[in-house]
Amino acid sequence: MILSDRQEGNTCVIDIIGEITGTTARNKNFNSYVRKQIEKGKFTAIALNMEKVEAVDSFGLGVVTQLYQLAKEKELGFALFHVNKDVFSTFNLTGINELTTIFDSEEAALASFIKKD
Repeated sequence: MILSDRQEGNTCVIDIIGEITGTTARNKNFNSYVRKQIEKGKFTAIALNMEKVEAVDSFGLGVVTQLYQLAKEKELGFALFHVNKDVFSTFNLTGINELTTIFDSEEAALASFIKKD
């Protein structure tokens, strides 16, 4: 898993390449990487770019849910975008798509945060 972040306005966009699974998430510290961005207090929203995420397992689902809850506690916007069909199906089956909004594009995700500010 490769993680990088960038600032788009008041939003931290985190680009993820690889799988969000128990093995990769633990080894690459996915949870702590995103938590640091949430806890910085520098942003009003966090958006996860899932375009290059190949798979998500139950561990990864749990981590995404925890990150969503932390963002909500900090009163930050939280969204996912560019989710492929397989990963979307997993999110749909487990109900994560009911917790947070999943957008087709980065532009749509960023626009949703501007409306909330």
